[in-house]
Amino acid sequence: MLLRELSEARGVSGNEGAVREVLLGAVKDHVDEHRVDALGNLICLRKARRAAAEGVWPRKVMVAAHMDEIGLIVTGFNSDGTLRFDKVGGIDDRVLLSKQVLVGDKAVPGVIGFRPIHLIPRAERERISRSAFSLG
Repeated sequence: MLLRELSEARGVSGNEGAVREVLLGAVKDHVDEHRVDALGNLICLRKARRAAAEGVWPRKVMVAAHMDEIGLIVTGFNSDGTLRFDKVGGIDDRVLLSKQVLVGDKAVPGVIGFRPIHLIPRAERERISRSAFSLG
């Protein structure tokens, strides 16, 4: 269940709160302390349960992982009601066409589209077919 919750939590770079909440819910009963730093990192501490014996200290373990994911940010609105957007994180423009997206805090469903082929001037069609298209 945890893997599904983590996979479905939205956490575009700079807005990882939902992922952080899932992680905190999973570990809070197993750690002695937790805090969120100024950058949004979740930092948890579990103290050793055994004292040091004869100069041998308990082992230290650090688990580190990224909470963020690539995504998009709305940069404007067009007169026809479509959205302009830019990428957040590294993603190839060529894979964006026809991708389903969730927009905003209410996760409004949408799809990344492109003008129909018969409405694109021939010179632009040829340019697009030879290189990645430009978004935004």
